[in-house]
Amino acid sequence: MQSSAERAGIIEALIFVSEEPISAKTIAELLREERSVIDEALAELSKEFNGRNGGLQLREVAGGWQFATRPEYHEHVRAFLRSRPSAKLSIASLETLAVIALQTTGHGAGDPRDRESNLPLRSRRYSTRS
Repeated sequence: MQSSAERAGIIEALIFVSEEPISAKTIAELLREERSVIDEALAELSKEFNGRNGGLQLREVAGGWQFATRPEYHEHVRAFLRSRPSAKLSIASLETLAVIALQTTGHGAGDPRDRESNLPLRSRRYSTRS
């Protein structure tokens, strides 16, 4: 059992690392706490976090909690994001590029998605063996 300060810190960390809004139910299950305890902690964390008027806000959205930039700073955030090159590729795109690289370098013997392939390229989601 954690202290309320430790619980708030854990909840804050979980919300921060979650790619999607994280529900109070999920937090309660992860921390093995009663939902009412988590709801109270979230309300206090939200009040404390949003009361400081920093660049971020803690908000409840889509049935969960997430951090977001404050609307009054969106112009600056957009300018920053536009200045950075975006080079994120999906797993499927990376696999396609890997196949092309293997074929163009002459090392394309076998299908990299084949579980029996001897190629070093193996995607975790396709491999069932260690």
